[in-house]
Amino acid sequence: MGALYIFNPTTSPLALEVNGERAGSIRPCSPVGYKPFATWVSRTRAPEPGKPSFGENTLKLTFEADPRTTFAFPFTLPRGYSLEEDVVAFAVRDWLILTTPSGAPLPPNPLPIPASSSSNKSTQHSQRGETMTEAQAALGNVYVFNYWSEEIEKLTVAGEVVNKSPVEGWSKGSKEEGTKYTPRGITVPRAKPKEEIPGKFGLGEQSIRIEWPSITRKVTVTIPGPEESGVNLTEDMILLISPHVAILLAPNGHLLNEPTSVQSA
Repeated sequence: MGALYIFNPTTSPLALEVNGERAGSIRPCSPVGYKPFATWVSRTRAPEPGKPSFGENTLKLTFEADPRTTFAFPFTLPRGYSLEEDVVAFAVRDWLILTTPSGAPLPPNPLPIPASSSSNKSTQHSQRGETMTEAQAALGNVYVFNYWSEEIEKLTVAGEVVNKSPVEGWSKGSKEEGTKYTPRGITVPRAKPKEEIPGKFGLGEQSIRIEWPSITRKVTVTIPGPEESGVNLTEDMILLISPHVAILLAPNGHLLNEPTSVQSA
């Protein structure tokens, strides 16, 4: 029997309900490196509270850290998708990323799925003013996660390869590696405003090339400034990349821009 694996890539504790019944909670991501933690619930053929079944389902997520918000995500599991197969979900404050174990969108769901209009959705980021000048404080990083089963052989940011060794594919599940499907990541430095440094994330449009063994993809991700995002230059960002979509978020779980489609290179 397959299962629904739900990951929390944010710094907020997360409580969840599946089809109207509490289905556990997920601890915040690791304070060092932002490694996400997860829980899982078994799939079932017929509708059952607390478990996803064929047809329409609802995943309700409550982010318990300030600002405390709840989102309801409707999703569909088609009958043509084997009950023996797993479903992988990443939860952020505004969207649900739902895929097969190969990293592909799970039809007929779009990728990602926006929160339903019935949720008490908040689109405001935490606004924190600069407390140090750029010269006094180190710049933050962008933590790039490989949201797929294949390792990334080469990750190129602004024209320069940033990984000295392959970025492993997600975990197969073990005590050392973490829950099955836990993604691996790499740290890429941020650059100061108006700086364009190969191998670093500046502000504005940033070109990224991702080379997996079987495919090569490219995407342009926009890094917003502090005035737009509420994320200072000294703070970190998280970037999830799959062969289909790139999602940039603040560590508190807010999207920093619309999810971006990944294209063939």
